[in-house]
Amino acid sequence: MTQGGPGGATNLLTVYSYLLAFQAVDFGHAAAVSYIALGMSLFVLGLLYGVPWLIAKRRAI
Repeated sequence: MTQGGPGGATNLLTVYSYLLAFQAVDFGHAAAVSYIALGMSLFVLGLLYGVPWLIAKRRAI
């Protein structure tokens, strides 16, 4: 909606990766940004699903 806001301040990593790949034609940099976004997503999902599972497992003991 804001098209990146002032100076691209509100762009997400995925949108930034898309812009790098298809507007700047920099596929290597876009792939690196995508891997960083994937790593961050996996870390957050690990926290969201792993911590409650560990707590439940510890209570069962």
